[in-house]
Amino acid sequence: MKSIKYLPLILIFSLFSCKKNNLNIKTSENIKRSDLKIKLKTLDENNKLKDYIIFNEGSKNVIPNGYGENDWTVFYKDSLVTSFRHFKTNRNHKHDYDFDFDFVNDKFEYLISIDGVDAFNLSNK
Repeated sequence: MKSIKYLPLILIFSLFSCKKNNLNIKTSENIKRSDLKIKLKTLDENNKLKDYIIFNEGSKNVIPNGYGENDWTVFYKDSLVTSFRHFKTNRNHKHDYDFDFDFVNDKFEYLISIDGVDAFNLSNK
């Protein structure tokens, strides 16, 4: 009987612990999503640095739960647009990663927003 008493707590914890990192890519009409590439270098589950391709040619991949220094690079048509470091204090923290890209007056502009416990914002607008 005691284990049934804790079942609702276990179910609620399970629901919240299953949340994943979410990636949103927004582009203006004059930018092809297929020309974008986003890479991430972070620690894997064995605490070894590993490179991940998060977005490539319009296709999204899973964002791993690396913690510590997460080094991101963004490319457009094989040219580096920006690179930045996002520091995550816990592997279990999940985030929403929003990338907004635009061309204004022949200049590539970006707004990068990471929402969650370890929030981060970067823009060249």
